[in-house]
Amino acid sequence: MSNEEWSWLFGGMAALGGFVFYAHRNWWHQAIVHTAHLKVVLADHPADRGQLRTFVEHLEKHTKTYLRREYAPINPLGLIEPQLRRLAWLHELAVLDMPEAQALATRLTGRLPGRGFKSMGQKLEPPYVN
Repeated sequence: MSNEEWSWLFGGMAALGGFVFYAHRNWWHQAIVHTAHLKVVLADHPADRGQLRTFVEHLEKHTKTYLRREYAPINPLGLIEPQLRRLAWLHELAVLDMPEAQALATRLTGRLPGRGFKSMGQKLEPPYVN
């Protein structure tokens, strides 16, 4: 091969490499937002990344506010076990932090969590606080 053919080959490879690099930086990235019933695929361009993060943070805040409003209230007259499971679920989703979840569980059951007495080698139930 002559020098001119090598230079054309090298130039073509460089152009192809530049195209692949540009496409990778600007076209092939995706941001996927999952919800319980929906999967949204958005283009993740470097220039729009700040707006995408703001959108996702706003969506997460809105979702947690909704879950707190709809599922965090407790009913002391209702069944206790499903409400305790729901509080644990909200804590796992980071909607309620640990002190809030424990305070609601204490209001629901009337007992402080994790506290109890030992007497004669047996663990006794914690006292009621309500």
